Amino acid sequence: MHHMERLKKYGRIEKELARNLLAEFYGTALLRFIGTGVMAQFVLSSGTASSPIQINLGWGLAIALSVYVAWETSGGHVNPAVTAALCILGKISFTHSLLYFIAQTLGAAFGAGIMYLVYSEAINAFDGGVRAISGPNATGIIFASFPRAYLSNTGAFIDQVCLSSVYKIH
Repeated sequence: MHHMERLKKYGRIEKELARNLLAEFYGTALLRFIGTGVMAQFVLSSGTASSPIQINLGWGLAIALSVYVAWETSGGHVNPAVTAALCILGKISFTHSLLYFIAQTLGAAFGAGIMYLVYSEAINAFDGGVRAISGPNATGIIFASFPRAYLSNTGAFIDQVCLSSVYKIH
């Protein structure tokens, strides 16, 4: 047996669900890795290394690439909101959607964690080791979005529902 044929035979995951979960893990990790890197560039340079439009383009590229990577295997959900919508529509079972949620959550934590390792020294230099979500040296926005003082809970909810729905438009 040729080496490549052997690799294909032994490197293939036979269970479809396992392949799908791995694709969701990897796609979501890639999304968070690229997106978090985009935010790190912006925050750690105090906005001098990139602009808000570059953040939007970077996240758009991250979404497109992560969906592309996982699309053929799992459908490229890479977001629990997409998986939830597909579950509600009956396109994926409730049990599988729960497993997808776990894979996506672990993938997001892994991708953001790897990016943290890449930027940990720069983050420490920027914020002096004091992690904050607001203020001139806040670094929390690199890893998550936080409501602003002017944003109500209702406004934040509507924002998240509308932005999450964009993932599933086609």
